[in-house]
Amino acid sequence: MVKEELNKSNIVLELSNKVQKIDKQFIVASENNKQNNFRYDLSIWTCGIKPNGLLKTLTTNKFSVNKNLQFEDSIYAIGDIIASKDHGPPTAQNAKQQGEYLAKYFNNNFEGVPYKYEEKGKIIHTKDWLIIETSYGSFRLPYFIEPIIDYFILN
Repeated sequence: MVKEELNKSNIVLELSNKVQKIDKQFIVASENNKQNNFRYDLSIWTCGIKPNGLLKTLTTNKFSVNKNLQFEDSIYAIGDIIASKDHGPPTAQNAKQQGEYLAKYFNNNFEGVPYKYEEKGKIIHTKDWLIIETSYGSFRLPYFIEPIIDYFILN
């Protein structure tokens, strides 16, 4: 469903590609030993917590970003990969807020207030439980209730 919506907006979603190089005009990536060159206007790169070889060639394991999460022209970074503590803690909650911020920022023609993290509590996932820590105290809830909690957090 997400891919269909992106396609309607002429946004290309490329999955399972390993990024080899990024320059000002192309992203060079490979998939199943086939090299692809992707021309881009704006790139959104998602990766895990552990820096890979490409990141080490671009910077010193973390991206230093400005107040709008911009690393360089047309390159933005969110999540654990950001070096600045000014942009909040390295948590999934913060990365989600950063992603939502960038979506609004991009849709507003790259204008808007600087990013600011908003603490909304912490959730610890276990096999059967969600342990929720808020300013009101800690709660233990069954795992199946997570979609309901997400709804209220987002709305």
